Amino acid sequence: MKCFRCGTNLKRPPKANLPKAASMSSKSYCNTYMKDVSTKSSIESQYIRNLQYQIYYLEMESRYLRKLLANHKIPERSCKLGDDCAQDLPQCVRTNPDKKYICEHDDNDMLKKLHNMRMDTDIEIHHLKQKLAEKDEKLEDMERKLDEMKTTASKHFHNLKSIEDNYKCSQTLIENLVSEKHEQDMMKSELYDANERLQHVETNRKLLSENNERLRIENSNYIREISDLKNRLDICWSEVDTKNQKLQQCLSDLQEMSNFKSEKELYARRVSECMEQVTKLQSQNNEMESILKIANARNVDMETINRSMLKEKEKLNEDKRLLLSRMADEEKKIERLKEANYELHRNQSNLDKKLKNVEELKDLQNTLHKQKWEEFGLLANSMHSLSQTMSAHIE
Repeated sequence: MKCFRCGTNLKRPPKANLPKAASMSSKSYCNTYMKDVSTKSSIESQYIRNLQYQIYYLEMESRYLRKLLANHKIPERSCKLGDDCAQDLPQCVRTNPDKKYICEHDDNDMLKKLHNMRMDTDIEIHHLKQKLAEKDEKLEDMERKLDEMKTTASKHFHNLKSIEDNYKCSQTLIENLVSEKHEQDMMKSELYDANERLQHVETNRKLLSENNERLRIENSNYIREISDLKNRLDICWSEVDTKNQKLQQCLSDLQEMSNFKSEKELYARRVSECMEQVTKLQSQNNEMESILKIANARNVDMETINRSMLKEKEKLNEDKRLLLSRMADEEKKIERLKEANYELHRNQSNLDKKLKNVEELKDLQNTLHKQKWEEFGLLANSMHSLSQTMSAHIE
């Protein structure tokens, strides 16, 4: 930059080396910082540190400008204006032959400009300090809210752990219920088989009872026939005795009447006939005794079969009673497990509501983080624009 009076090159004041955080308004840099959610605390501390650096450098720059204004004295030297510069000067300057007026007028203009720049920078610094104070208050509120949200998140995390434990317990209970239901189905199938066996036993018992009745009837008929045969045998034996007596009488008569040959032959024929009848009666008696023995043996076998069937029926009744008691116990267990499952479902619904609340809190936290980063981007943009304006003013 050349002086309009003498044409000498004036040195530009050294530019303040602002930190790189002033250019953090770029979208890529903000996006990379927004993506790294795991380093939120480090980002916040870095953001505060960068703001402190910016305030420090702004104060240093304002001090430098004040010193520059205080120490800025243009040395008086004789200078000749060219024709072009003389034409650019106002009329009052061109007509006035006094050269001091030109330098004083330029110094006053420069001082006014620097004073205005210093006032503008002071105002901007004051506004920035106010904004930083507001941002600090907002950051404190956000940190407090974050602490509260962390505590609530930890509580919800513990609740989630308890929910997971309850869910695991419910899963184990459901598995136990499924296994018990399978056992119950097995018991039902066993009961069904036992009922079928009982029905089969009942049918066999009915058949056995019918066979027993039929055998009793046959036995009674056989006994009646045997009694009739015994009576007939007794009658026959009595007849035989009477006939023997008669024969003895006849023999005595024959001995007495040995002379009567015709009568003797007659009595011999009668005796042979009686002997034939006796042998027939003895053969019939032997047959009836064999039939009676067979009937008694069959009756003994039927009684043993009936006893075994009664024992098997008692065992089946005992098994049925045990199965019914086990079924009652299993039904009680199932009712208790249903109640526990209902309580678990109710707890799960409550925990789902709590999870929804946690998700809402997470969404609120994300929105707060987004607002914070938007404000951070706006502040970075404002700082970048301020640094650009200050560098433009300095140039």
